[in-house]
Amino acid sequence: MRAKKAKQAKVSFWTDPQSVEQLKSLSEHTRVPQSEYWREALADLLHKYGKVLDEIAQKRKRS
Repeated sequence: MRAKKAKQAKVSFWTDPQSVEQLKSLSEHTRVPQSEYWREALADLLHKYGKVLDEIAQKRKRS
């Protein structure tokens, strides 16, 4: 039986070709899907700005 995946949303964006090629090379070398690296990068960014996100959530609660 397959493990149940968490809900995911499709996103699309533009980035520089050099970064795309580097990510592709890394993915091929490590056999880790590019999408997994993108999810990791996004998680790291959201963690970095966690305090800002908490402040935004608090302001929304007060409104």
